[in-house]
Amino acid sequence: MAVQLAPDDHRGRTFAHLTKLHLSNTFVADEGELLSEVVSHGCPCLKTLELIDIHAGARELTIHTTSLLTLCVVSINDLQLLDVDAANLRWMKVKDCFDIDAAETEGSAMSLLTPAMEEFYWKDCCPEEVKLVREPAGFIHKIACVDSASTNLSFISGSQSFYTRILQLFSSTCTEVLQIEFPIKPESEEQKKFLHTVDLPYCLELELIVEKKEHTLAPTIVHLLKKSRWIKRFSLEICPKKNHIQCEPNCTCRQPPNWRDQEISLGSLEELSINGFGGTYDEKQLVQHACSPNCSCDWPPNWRDNKDISMRSLGEVEILNFGGKEHELDLLRVLVRVATVLRRIRITCHRSLSAWERLSAVIQSFARPEISVEVSQDTPSMQPQ
Repeated sequence: MAVQLAPDDHRGRTFAHLTKLHLSNTFVADEGELLSEVVSHGCPCLKTLELIDIHAGARELTIHTTSLLTLCVVSINDLQLLDVDAANLRWMKVKDCFDIDAAETEGSAMSLLTPAMEEFYWKDCCPEEVKLVREPAGFIHKIACVDSASTNLSFISGSQSFYTRILQLFSSTCTEVLQIEFPIKPESEEQKKFLHTVDLPYCLELELIVEKKEHTLAPTIVHLLKKSRWIKRFSLEICPKKNHIQCEPNCTCRQPPNWRDQEISLGSLEELSINGFGGTYDEKQLVQHACSPNCSCDWPPNWRDNKDISMRSLGEVEILNFGGKEHELDLLRVLVRVATVLRRIRITCHRSLSAWERLSAVIQSFARPEISVEVSQDTPSMQPQ
């Protein structure tokens, strides 16, 4: 179906009372000029505009309106220009509109004049020129940016979405939540720019969704945390690996080699959340690195000697994914001390713990003689990747 919309000879208001316009699975005539004219001048009450799966005809969209609150543009084929001047726009989403070649095509552009913006979602190939005419006033609630080259299977190997241009666009903006989804691709120029050149927006909460693939995770995350020293909450989601092939020992994903010695100031961090934690060596190193020596997770400092704990009925303790760390053993020592009728301890160690067979003797050295200690190691098939 093809759609052609226009005000009556540009004199009257064609849709004077329209508050929501949703177009999907259609074609638009005149390269999007008439659609832009109707939205900008023919819909004075329009609050929501949704353009989804526009197969052809909308190469240029110029949206100038003071009434619009929500704008969603998804899968507009061959879009080359997006110009939005919307004084009261609160929510905006751009997904799969600009062609992969648009990022390096002369003339492709996006301009935003949206001072009231509260939420901005980007999952697209960034055009050659992007401009934020006027920064949003005050805090934005959320900025979400996805490296679309990692999620679109049709992209050829080595292609880039230039998503860092969007992050740089908002680099002087303050947001409550900054969400970034990207793969670990040390060979990519885009990732090098992401880590070493691009300034991230100031945020209170940093959410990273990362596809590890075969690479090491921790050095990249450390780089990003160094740019986000004022965050109060940090959330990391590690996407499952699709293969078990490890990168070369000298891969640049491990750079710099002294990343563990990098100083990170996270004095404002109150909450750390990790989803998809697989217990790999570099993931554990990252957690230890992010946890400062005076972290409240080890508070109070005399918790090992706490005399106020009484577990008189506890008869059995089972712990999975045991790593053999000293603080984990300290917890067992506390349980042995306070659980006077404890008779059985069952420990299943993570597969990365090579010294698991010696762990039984360590635990028996402080366990009472009547306590049965069972230590085993989980098999790879039972462990999350």
